[in-house]
Amino acid sequence: MVAGKPHCTYRGLRLPAVHPSKTAIGVDVGVAQFATLSDGTPMLAPIEKYTAISTQLAAQQRRLARMKKRSANMTKQNVRIGQLHQHRTRVRHDFLHKTSTQLCKSHALVVIEDLKISAMTRSAKGTLEAPGTHVAQKTGLNRSILMQAWGELQRQLTYKQGWLGGWLLAVPPHHTSQTCPVPTCGFVSAENRKTQAAFVCQSCGYANNADTVGAINILNKGLKIFEKKQPQDFAGLACPVSGHWTASSRNQLIAQAVACAPEESRPL
Repeated sequence: MVAGKPHCTYRGLRLPAVHPSKTAIGVDVGVAQFATLSDGTPMLAPIEKYTAISTQLAAQQRRLARMKKRSANMTKQNVRIGQLHQHRTRVRHDFLHKTSTQLCKSHALVVIEDLKISAMTRSAKGTLEAPGTHVAQKTGLNRSILMQAWGELQRQLTYKQGWLGGWLLAVPPHHTSQTCPVPTCGFVSAENRKTQAAFVCQSCGYANNADTVGAINILNKGLKIFEKKQPQDFAGLACPVSGHWTASSRNQLIAQAVACAPEESRPL
């Protein structure tokens, strides 16, 4: 029973599947925007719903603090608060399931970053001998990261790609937003990231949205892994350029992604 609602699951034998799609996509997750795909498509979480439920939750918790301890009203109020927590969780899981299903059905290969979420959300308060700095800001950032539920997204992508016969790859996140995605350039510098949203290569002048650049670089790292595999290991994923993955075909695909990024994703 989940959130007061009865449910049942069915388990059966699944035969090896061949993915209906032959395409690959890179996914760059974020805080301000849930995710950006390597084709420039943004994926927006229902932040308004999260905020509305969180506001109600805070109000109910303040009301709880004023109640007489161990009273019948306090017991009823705890139930209300629990229901709000469950409602927020259901809203988040609904969005994650719809997003992961769309990605898995549309692409045989999904490439994401191998993020260490536990390390990213570690407290900054420090100790009495060495107190931390910007604790309140880091606490807010940690809360936002955990609200996005990146780990749950990866879990859902893993088993859904397995059902469909596709691939999910988690690649190292280093320098994905600082590397020029143009195959003939590849210049890496912190100066390429002019602002949080704008990417401008200091070598070749290529400009695009920073999240889109990050997603393209994530896809590029994933395709490099496939260059080292045999064709029978592709689980139905075929290179749209030559039928098999090589450095040349990967560069052609990345060049297409660079050239086809939508104009609205580029900085002014």
